[in-house]
Amino acid sequence: MTSDESLEMQQSNKVYIARGNAIAKRGDRTLYADTLMAYYRDIPNSSATEIWRVVADGHVKITTPTQTVVGDHAVDDLDTKTDIITGKDLKLTTPIDVVTARDSLEWYEDKSVAVARGDAVAVAHTAKGYRRIRGDILVALIIQPPGEAQRISRVDATGHVFVSTPDQTGSGDPGRLQCRDRHRDADASRHPDPAAKTR
Repeated sequence: MTSDESLEMQQSNKVYIARGNAIAKRGDRTLYADTLMAYYRDIPNSSATEIWRVVADGHVKITTPTQTVVGDHAVDDLDTKTDIITGKDLKLTTPIDVVTARDSLEWYEDKSVAVARGDAVAVAHTAKGYRRIRGDILVALIIQPPGEAQRISRVDATGHVFVSTPDQTGSGDPGRLQCRDRHRDADASRHPDPAAKTR
């Protein structure tokens, strides 16, 4: 963990605090914020410690080689491999898709699932145009097939659901947007788009 202004260790609270363009790295993942607070704990039967939670405030950005998430506040739980991001202009971006939300974005690393809450929108781009789904809550399964960019495979929506494609629209509750086989759009276009139907 690094920062431009200060690094502080509070032993009584078992926390490291980095202020001013703070950066924390874990593997190929980087967390940026104005302030980072990294909570640590003792490892049983050892003199070592480990970070188990990182709290980020101000101009938050989380990046991996295939994904970027932005917001104002984030809690990164290393035990559950879960991120909860809140604030204004919440956005998750993959190389070809975008998910936005008003209230929160959640990322579940082990499941490769993103949950967007509050006037949530997912836009999946294809060779034939966009596929868009809006709802109060969206649950997006994100995959990365071998040799391809990371992308949304499916989005399930609840609450005020509206789905649109270049040639179809649909509304209802709940709803689902299927985004499989986007690299074979010429074949998929022969059949009705399931995104236009509510489930």
